[in-house]
Amino acid sequence: MSASLPFLVHAVIEAIACVSFLKAPELQLGILPNAPRLAPQIRLLTIQYAALLLSSSLTALVFAVTAFSRRALSEKSEDYLTARRYAAAALAVYHLAPAVRGLRRCLQGEIVAPGGIKAWPIVHVMLHTWVFVGLAVVFSGVGQP
Repeated sequence: MSASLPFLVHAVIEAIACVSFLKAPELQLGILPNAPRLAPQIRLLTIQYAALLLSSSLTALVFAVTAFSRRALSEKSEDYLTARRYAAAALAVYHLAPAVRGLRRCLQGEIVAPGGIKAWPIVHVMLHTWVFVGLAVVFSGVGQP
């Protein structure tokens, strides 16, 4: 597996989550559409979380793209590889929380998210576990130059 792939997948899925938290925070929080509006403080927290997701996506994108650059491929400097490994570890830690959240939802018997959104908890478990493992492999350096 290319060391860039887990970074790229992280960037894509978290960018999608960012948009979702900005456009429909109620659905992300499991609040039904006909419920009262979110308190302003909660709305601000969802915006802050969306910004955090976006920043982690951009960080991952930097490592996904630089791995393809001519300089990174030809030099493979020790500093670059070390930075990539630690960035992978930092991003991997994040993916534990959504995987555990999805697993908990599965164990509670939830099949479809509140409001009928097609975000099945088992998909979250599998996707976030896969990205966690991919990033953990990058961190471990297994199979890497």
